[in-house]
Amino acid sequence: MRGLVQIPVWHSLFEAWSGERALYCGYKSLTTMDIPFAQDCVGDQFLLRDGKVVRLYAETDEVEPLELDLDTFFSLAVEDPDGFLSVEPLRQLQAQGGEIEPGELVSVFPPYVLKHDAEYSFRAVSVADRLSFLADLARQIRELPDGQEVRIRLTE
Repeated sequence: MRGLVQIPVWHSLFEAWSGERALYCGYKSLTTMDIPFAQDCVGDQFLLRDGKVVRLYAETDEVEPLELDLDTFFSLAVEDPDGFLSVEPLRQLQAQGGEIEPGELVSVFPPYVLKHDAEYSFRAVSVADRLSFLADLARQIRELPDGQEVRIRLTE
């Protein structure tokens, strides 16, 4: 859940919605009218669009209409957080002895969108770094056809 605060920036609804790094700036599928009120542990976004909740898959810039109002969203999140909010990557990180702190998300490598034979690795990274990576990944693969081979070059 994002808050109606200015700081910390990683928790600010204002920053995610209309700030310097507003989410709509990095994703073609989003508009200035989409209200990014929450995110899951890997950086997928939940937004309010025309009174209904939609989910942005941040790796691919795809939006899924959930056909839920805000009250129903919160009820489902409380009733089944593991299933509804996809916390499996967090559980995997914890199983490896890691944890996340406030202001961090789980980085998953290789990204889920890429077909591969490697084991996934999980680590905690800052919200800003994770969201920046996801928007850049989505931008780079947005126009690629399904099955296109890609290579990821890691830099520091």
